[in-house]
Formats: sequence, structure tokens, C-alpha cells
Amino acid sequence: MTAGGDAMTGSSHQAMRDAYHEAYRRYGTKCLWNMSPVDNPNTENLRIVARRLKLHGWKEEYAFARKLEGICNAIDGSAEAHP
Repeated sequence: MTAGGDAMTGSSHQAMRDAYHEAYRRYGTKCLWNMSPVDNPNTENLRIVARRLKLHGWKEEYAFARKLEGICNAIDGSAEAHP
């Protein structure tokens, strides 16, 4: 787990997990076709998915990738504020 993952609250972890699995539901066959989802994703997993959406997607996928990055930044920022 990443450093950001250690300080995540239950609600922020659930929001990250929901967004991660939503990415697979919405864009899996188009952008994540050669990856398998993990059961308990961390911010590193979410950032990998965001990069793939930007690389293989269009405008909609890019916008969703930015949302995923925002979730990661919020979690990582929270972890930095509470070492």
C-alpha cells in the first residue's frame, strides 16, 4: 500500500474503491482491456487507471481520469497533513 493508503479514512477509501470499479465498468473494454482489477485498490492503482484512460480514451475518459486524479490528490494531501 502506498504511503497515502495508510492514512485513508474508511469513507475516502470507499470513494476511491467505487471510482476505481466504476472506471472498469465504464471504460474497461476500451481503455483497460489488458489489465485486471484488484479487489482493494490504493492510490497507486487509481493513478495507473487514470493514466490508461488518458492514453487510450477520448474527452469523456480524460475527464473521468481527472476526477480519479483529484481523488488521489485529496487522499495523498490528507495523508501528508496527518503524518
